[in-house]
Amino acid sequence: MRFKAPGANTFVPLEGTALIPIGSTVDTTNGTIKLTTTHGTAGGLQTARFHDGRFVLRQKRKRRADTELRLAVKLSCGSAGAARRRKRKVNGLWGSGKGRYTVTGHDGATAVKGTTWLTQDRCDGTFVRVRSGVVRVRDFRLRRTVTVRAGETYLARRRGA
Repeated sequence: MRFKAPGANTFVPLEGTALIPIGSTVDTTNGTIKLTTTHGTAGGLQTARFHDGRFVLRQKRKRRADTELRLAVKLSCGSAGAARRRKRKVNGLWGSGKGRYTVTGHDGATAVKGTTWLTQDRCDGTFVRVRSGVVRVRDFRLRRTVTVRAGETYLARRRGA
């Protein structure tokens, strides 16, 4: 695992316990990171594990703000026809834990309710798979929130498709 602080040009190895600044890009393609973040003004801690992806760590400065993990690899999909043909080209992130974590892709965002889930950007949209628990998915194109339970999947289709 490695991370790149905001404004830095290179990734540095991430070993042991470290303080990762908000705005950093974290690469977990070769490992798992256990994120512990504070929530709310009371300083409550929340913990989740993430692996198999690259994301930018974000959190708004407001009370009860979710910790956001924005998928960092942009896909080059071309036209809608090419997107259907290259549906397997993906950028994703697995997560497991409880707390106020949101994983944001290009076409949708997942909000955790204590679960194991995958958020994956594909050329045809943002795909969500839930292994255990429940995840709320915000579909940006349809402007609605969908609840996805264990064993279910959801595809927030690409905008303009």
